[in-house]
Amino acid sequence: MNNKQFIPHYDRLTCCWKVDFPDGASEIGDLLYVSCEYLRTCLYFPYDTTQTMGKEYHGHSHSFDGVLQALYGDPAGFSIKGHEDSYSLQERELLEQLQKKLNHLFVKGIYNDILKAGREYKVEQHIGAEVLDDIAAFIKAHGGARKERTP
Repeated sequence: MNNKQFIPHYDRLTCCWKVDFPDGASEIGDLLYVSCEYLRTCLYFPYDTTQTMGKEYHGHSHSFDGVLQALYGDPAGFSIKGHEDSYSLQERELLEQLQKKLNHLFVKGIYNDILKAGREYKVEQHIGAEVLDDIAAFIKAHGGARKERTP
């Protein structure tokens, strides 16, 4: 066994990153996973979802991609409240903007019936204030309201 086997390296046979340990099994996976195993520590991004909110155990990921997957899986229930110090400012801003956009797209219907969907537009506060602010800003940025055309 040479020293290369004791540090993370790309294994062409498995098309994965690999690290061998003299005292245990080899670890194979993506570069982040293998690096974390090599260091015997890892990145840790805690968050909550509908399933973990208020419980002792928080959801977590060892990569930011995993955090994004959790957000996409539960946009309405996802939160990093209380865990902000585990994220950079840039990561927090990205999560906030993405969650805001996803919550608008995936807002749950009140009636859950396509034939009754028109009634939902009459329900007060069905669209969040932040979304209405975004719509207003978009309209203003694109020339304001358009006049009705007369035939």
